[in-house]
Amino acid sequence: MRDEPTGRDGWSGREASSASAAGAGVGRRRAGVTAGPGRRAVALLVMSAVVVVAVLIAGVSLGRTLALPGDVGPMTRLADWGRANHLSFVVNRVDRR
Repeated sequence: MRDEPTGRDGWSGREASSASAAGAGVGRRRAGVTAGPGRRAVALLVMSAVVVVAVLIAGVSLGRTLALPGDVGPMTRLADWGRANHLSFVVNRVDRR
């Protein structure tokens, strides 16, 4: 036995148009259901979180080094921080100039 057509498309609860009545619901989303973020958006979110965490860690470390008591200048402290954090190749290049 065949069901009688009700005039509704079965997905959104609205009246089905003649174009969508033949393939009611095929290739369509349900009303109120949104697509989740794509792979690209998730990858961008993860990369952004990693960058934020790395900058936060480096900023706290550098801030603590610059806030140490003493009469040493900030450039010297910055150079010492760089050498202590395996950035001596950068410090050496800047010192040559």
